[in-house]
Amino acid sequence: MSVNCKDFLSFAEDSLKRNDEIGYRNAIARAYYSCYHAILSSINFRLPKDEPSHKSVSDYLAAPGKDEAIPRMKLISLRARLLEQKALRIKCDYHLQETLDKKEVELSIAKARKFIQDIEEFIPLSNDSAPNS
Repeated sequence: MSVNCKDFLSFAEDSLKRNDEIGYRNAIARAYYSCYHAILSSINFRLPKDEPSHKSVSDYLAAPGKDEAIPRMKLISLRARLLEQKALRIKCDYHLQETLDKKEVELSIAKARKFIQDIEEFIPLSNDSAPNS
């Protein structure tokens, strides 16, 4: 069985319902990965075998190829939003002394949902889409 960006977003929403710190942290991490996999499955980019994938994707979005279905300026905007979500995920995964606010988590999930919707203006993301690799 495979998963896709929408599965990550759904799991983020489920994690939020736990109403506890670990649920909140997991929700933010899954929201980030929903964005990451949404953009990865929407661009003409193949992950290099010898580089970290997150940085490679971010670098590509800063200077995307010419044959993308999503306009260049939109990809640059999506990159900024992806980096914002990543920074929050890093906080959740590595800064365990910091407490998360439920509103912050709800906002992260809402931003991830909007991120996917913005991509779907140009490319449909079906429930059976698989990321490029």
